[in-house]
Amino acid sequence: MLVAGCDWSDRWLGSAALDRSGTVLGETRIVYAESPDPVASYREFLAPLGRRWRATVTGIEDVNILFARALAASGMEVVHVDPTRAARHRVARGLSKTDRADARLIASMTLEGAYRPLVASSPEAQALRLVAHAHRTAVTTRAEALHRLRAALMRIWPSAV
Repeated sequence: MLVAGCDWSDRWLGSAALDRSGTVLGETRIVYAESPDPVASYREFLAPLGRRWRATVTGIEDVNILFARALAASGMEVVHVDPTRAARHRVARGLSKTDRADARLIASMTLEGAYRPLVASSPEAQALRLVAHAHRTAVTTRAEALHRLRAALMRIWPSAV
């Protein structure tokens, strides 16, 4: 059985794979701009590491990102590692804040069982999440437009503000 940890960012995904004893078997960085399918790249990274790589338990701090949902939809087990708890573990172990160290830390926390299983969402819950995200984006866009309008009015006609 393999255990993996994924530390994601907006540009890349850092991953580390451990065996049952906690030995690091491999590490990789998947850059989104260079990979048309990050899930396929992740599975290619895991394939040579063990015979039962499909049974890999993958720990990630944010299970709502597209990568985590796509990984779960592909049949792999994805679990949620609490980011606050991971930060406390990092401080307690004296580790620096790097993507590589975070991926290893998340993998070791997953190996220790310090995670919550991913709960599958119903189609209604996914639709509600999509609508809530669209609403939040619309509110943010409206506020930004209002601030831009106010700034433009201040430059052109200050007494109108």
